[in-house]
Amino acid sequence: MAKQNKVVRYRKPIHINLGAVIFGIIFIYLAIQLLIYFNSEQLAVYEVTQNQIADDNTYQGLVLRDETIITSNKTGYINYYVGEGQRVGKNSTVYTVDQTGEMYNLLSTTEQEEALTSDDISEMRKAISTLQTNYTGSNYKEVYSYKYNVENTALELTNINMLTTLNKLLEANGHKNAFEVVKTVNSGIVSYFQDGFEDVTVENITESMFNTSEYKKVQLRTTEQKEANEPVYKLVTSETWSIVVELNDSQYETLKDKTSVRVTFLEDKQKANANFSVFEKDGKQYGLITLSNFMMRYLSERYIDIEIGVNSATGYKVPKSAVTEKEYYKVPLAFFTKGGDNNNTGIVKISYSENGEEKTQFIETTKFYEDEDFGYIDTTLVNDKDVIVNPASTGLEQEKYQISETSAFLGVYNVNKGYPVFKRIEVLYENEEYYLLKTDTSNGVNNFDHIILNVSLAEELKYVD
Repeated sequence: MAKQNKVVRYRKPIHINLGAVIFGIIFIYLAIQLLIYFNSEQLAVYEVTQNQIADDNTYQGLVLRDETIITSNKTGYINYYVGEGQRVGKNSTVYTVDQTGEMYNLLSTTEQEEALTSDDISEMRKAISTLQTNYTGSNYKEVYSYKYNVENTALELTNINMLTTLNKLLEANGHKNAFEVVKTVNSGIVSYFQDGFEDVTVENITESMFNTSEYKKVQLRTTEQKEANEPVYKLVTSETWSIVVELNDSQYETLKDKTSVRVTFLEDKQKANANFSVFEKDGKQYGLITLSNFMMRYLSERYIDIEIGVNSATGYKVPKSAVTEKEYYKVPLAFFTKGGDNNNTGIVKISYSENGEEKTQFIETTKFYEDEDFGYIDTTLVNDKDVIVNPASTGLEQEKYQISETSAFLGVYNVNKGYPVFKRIEVLYENEEYYLLKTDTSNGVNNFDHIILNVSLAEELKYVD
């Protein structure tokens, strides 16, 4: 019988590319490290600068004045002879009433060649410039203020220019009886807008009055006929005026004890000192600013944007995230001495051998800070309950001190040398985000020092004093 041959398939041995494996491990490790790096908060550095911090709060205030609406006692066409914001005395002529309209028609048909003066043109430009400066898309009410100011300026210039013509027509046409000259009953400052807030006082103020979305001014000076008892102008009888602002709880707590504040008007950066008080009405908190100047400057404003300066100081500005506390052992000043190879400052520590023999060790250390009684040293140099000696005392009367008591100091970590060094700080002033530091602190920071910004991430670093 023929012998059968078996065919066995040959299997190649598995060869592992060690280089590829090592490369793969390194690649995975680097990928993981990069993922951790980009998904974790990074240690940041902050440059110290000398600056000023101020608790300035911006408000939109409601303006209150002593305002009286003056109405016409007869129907007719009104011609005004006093400009907006002009001061008038008692028995001064502010306007006349043309009861029949004849003089108004004569003025309309009379050819006049009154040209605007350079001052007139300047007034018109001022009104336009005010809109350009103050207008924003989110504050559309400025358009209404602009419209009012331009109309007011145009009517004022027109009526003043027509005054000479009017006097000539009165003499030539004998229509003096058609006019009634109206004089002021009281002295004051003339204004030509009405908005319904003329009778508002601190006693009747409401929260809804601070909603400006529906606010509108009414121009009182027009060329149209006015009926009897219609408003013709407004008289402001006192230069003392007030601004009421809404306060949240934090602002109320900050301002409640203030009797005066520094106010900045954001419209033109004008600053003023003002009396200040707070009050509550219907569960809401308000601040009342009272001024005795600049009333005429903001005569046409009912709502005004201001900044109240509460506290301010100058020093080194440091974010609160950069500040931490560090403990130091207290050592009486008498226990510091000179020693070692370089005759540096240090302390003498007592230790004991295995057989109980007392021996001394000089530990070189600098004083992080010192006051009248103590020097403060780093807690890594000695241990709690260690005993040190006063080198000035000898024999049985040798004075000893057991280290145990610590004090905590506020500070930041300076990294000018490439490694963190703890620097003591003295806080001059603070707000919600920053500390302002004294500039002459011993062992403190200096202008343009670089410090760790997010000190909470730096706990694993080795700190140096």
